[in-house]
Amino acid sequence: MNKQPIFRSLVALALLLGIIWSCKKEDAVPPKSTAKDISTFAFSGISPAVNAAISGTSISATVPFSVDVTTLAPTIALSPKATVSPASGAAQNFTNPVTYTVTAEDGTNQKYTVTVTKSVAPKSTEKAILTFAFNALSPAVATSISGLNITATLPAGTDATKLVPTITLSPKATVSPATGTAQDFSKAVTYTVTAEDGSTQAYNVAITVTPTPVVVSANDVLFVGSYDKKLYAIDATTGAKRWEFLTGGNISASPAYANGIVYVGSWDKKFYAVDATTGLKKWEFLGLADFDHSPTLADNTIFISNNGSLLAIDALTGKQKWSVPLGAFVSSPSNPVVVNGIVYTSSNGNTIFALNATDGTTKWKLQTNSEFTSSFFGDNSIAVVDGVVFAPNIKGIMAIDANTGVKKWDYTTQYNIISPTVFNGSVFMRDGGPYLYSVDAATGKLNWKKSGESNISNTAPIATNSLIFQSINNAVVSATGAQKWVVFDATYSHNSLTFANDMLYGGGGNRVYTTIYATDALTGKKRWEFKAGDTIFSSPCVLAKDGKVYYGGETGMQQ
Repeated sequence: MNKQPIFRSLVALALLLGIIWSCKKEDAVPPKSTAKDISTFAFSGISPAVNAAISGTSISATVPFSVDVTTLAPTIALSPKATVSPASGAAQNFTNPVTYTVTAEDGTNQKYTVTVTKSVAPKSTEKAILTFAFNALSPAVATSISGLNITATLPAGTDATKLVPTITLSPKATVSPATGTAQDFSKAVTYTVTAEDGSTQAYNVAITVTPTPVVVSANDVLFVGSYDKKLYAIDATTGAKRWEFLTGGNISASPAYANGIVYVGSWDKKFYAVDATTGLKKWEFLGLADFDHSPTLADNTIFISNNGSLLAIDALTGKQKWSVPLGAFVSSPSNPVVVNGIVYTSSNGNTIFALNATDGTTKWKLQTNSEFTSSFFGDNSIAVVDGVVFAPNIKGIMAIDANTGVKKWDYTTQYNIISPTVFNGSVFMRDGGPYLYSVDAATGKLNWKKSGESNISNTAPIATNSLIFQSINNAVVSATGAQKWVVFDATYSHNSLTFANDMLYGGGGNRVYTTIYATDALTGKKRWEFKAGDTIFSSPCVLAKDGKVYYGGETGMQQ
């Protein structure tokens, strides 16, 4: 049998089948996709991310109110092999609806409308008064805002009954009464601020008008207190009593005067404001202990020690502004001194404080070694002159930088120093023994030292022109320490002398201490005397007819 023809036939058959198979494979290629859906549409670039809702060909999303919709870049997931325009990740402005076109693999397309809205912003809770001013006054007066209390002091003569405030508020807040509406500020006014969310906050506005200075007599007038519980007003020219004001306790400290009012503390735990013309009480403040220290006035505020703390009291209303403890209560915190908005005082003479006069916050404090026992006369009072604090130290005195609290120098004496006085570059001071000192204020070097015939009286010296007045058996000495004259019929032993218009005023008298004397400062001759019902430890405060006020030891015990 011939096999070759059969083999050729099989080869031909295989070729034919291959051709047929190739034709069938070409006929099986799948059609192109028609899918053109958006499956997810999200804003993942904001926090928290936002996934849009897809309903048919409408896509909607709500983003936080704070989001800038003009530059949002969405992340888009599509059907396989589909494309979209604008592209996924491309930033768009969604302020208005945006159309996205999805194109399938087969070239067909479908349009989606994307709408983005912002959530509603929460209503503001802010309800603050930012500024409160009287711009219609000339010059304009801004107020002080502390918490919910608004205060201001207006110039003397201002009509407070129809003032128009200008008020700025937190955004979207309103206020009642409205800004620009005239109000009667002769009494307290409440302003209610309403936030956008409806919550409210009330502010108390207390406006004071500086009183017109009052001269209470055609002559000078002297104010002094006594252990007979009375505050006296005495004609400083004649010695005649003008009025007396009865308190509930002894008066040992010096009174003070400002704007027609005399201020004095008593041992009945009360501090009084008395009309200087009539002697009638204007207000009283109840403390925690007897008031046995002299007050200091600055910017319509009274600064005074009580129960181991320094108090700041509104001089016009008698309301306490603040209180700062000075340490454990001891007998002799000093009379405060106020210079350039800073209150300087000491606690029992062993810690010097510098406090902000506005709120009592501490600027600095310095520990010393001084110890005193008397509580009546400001025996350890400090002086503040030309940026330097002069403070008694144990058996001596120290000079301290008023701004930093850093000690500059100290000077040692034989006995404890009482109440320095600074004048013309020298510090004049007495000690608990017989000595009167003059020390250079810049260096602390001794200028001179004078001894009396007996112990110097318990008072601070006072200096003026070329004379220093100090009770060394009532001697008056010159700036070089030479004695000028001496008075023996009055001891002046328990209060500081007050110098006014060439007159010296002081109390004492033959160890009875119940009499105020007026003495010619140049000659030592007595002009008049006034006898109180009991001991006078208080140093006189003198109001001159020109309105100037004089205190005992003006740069020492009182400034």
